[in-house]
Amino acid sequence: MTEPDPQAAATADVALFERPEIYERRWFLLGIMCLTVTMVVMSVSGLNVALPSIQESIAATGTDLQWIVDSYAIVFAGLLLTAGAIGDRFGRKGALQSGLVLFAFGAVIGAVADDVPQIITSRSVMGVGAAFMMPATLSIITAVFAPHERTKAIAIWAGFAGAGGALGPLVVGFLITEWWIFPAYSWTAAFVVNIIAAVLVLIAVSIYSPRSKDAEATPLDPVGSVLSIVGLAALLYGIIEGPVRGWTSTEVMVAFIVAAFGLVGFVMWEIRKEHPMLPMQYFRNVGFSIGSSSYGGTPRSMPVLRRFPWRSRSSWCHHAAQRSVLGTASRRSSRPALSSLLQALR
Repeated sequence: MTEPDPQAAATADVALFERPEIYERRWFLLGIMCLTVTMVVMSVSGLNVALPSIQESIAATGTDLQWIVDSYAIVFAGLLLTAGAIGDRFGRKGALQSGLVLFAFGAVIGAVADDVPQIITSRSVMGVGAAFMMPATLSIITAVFAPHERTKAIAIWAGFAGAGGALGPLVVGFLITEWWIFPAYSWTAAFVVNIIAAVLVLIAVSIYSPRSKDAEATPLDPVGSVLSIVGLAALLYGIIEGPVRGWTSTEVMVAFIVAAFGLVGFVMWEIRKEHPMLPMQYFRNVGFSIGSSSYGGTPRSMPVLRRFPWRSRSSWCHHAAQRSVLGTASRRSSRPALSSLLQALR
């Protein structure tokens, strides 16, 4: 019978940020995590500037375009808490790798899609992948940085997350705009660029990212997961369908009722749960509550709420005012992108 290696056991008990090999590459790992979260947030807003091309190519209706954009956000938001809990329980590196594979697979579906259901399926699969990617990046950052550096690292991560929402339209707008030296690519380029980025990040994560998970092996919370998914999905469905079907229509009212029961039930369940997925006592901290609400109210984290002004303006500028797609995107995105990056790097 093989005896356990004392040196290996001692290494396993040492925090990641105290290991020399991890300490030396912590900033490189931060760069990988920032690229990952930027890619996740870019995918929320990037496809907006390609909507006119998609509509012309596959004869999509206004409702079709709405679901092409928002299917990603609904799945992403609905699974975010559950995916984060799974990553903490079974391993953050594995969760990040699985998310990247799903994200790339969804992008492949979108790159070869030729009808609306295929694109919606693509965006939904990418949303599942993104739900595993985003919390895993933050958990890995907190594991590889010592407490005295952790605040700065998380601030940089948050800055890139904010910049991603503004960079998405710029990148996609650049790809589908014709230049004297570069041709204009099809709207499928918005998916191809995600395939390339996801594969590169997956290789980097597989080689350089350490393995980590919740040391306490906290049990999963399936009831809380179902309640959060149902509540968030119903809430976003109501927000999306409200302007189309009418805020007092049966479908929208039922969605909001389901959302209320789901989210209230989630809060009540988490308060009573011994190992909650989202400890409600965190919200007793004034700084945490203000930070969560202020960030949650911005277009970065809830793009669905700002979907209609952005879509109408970009389409109007492109079709009615004869402006380029990239010009429209840059006027809307360059200032917030620069602001977010400067705040992160201070």
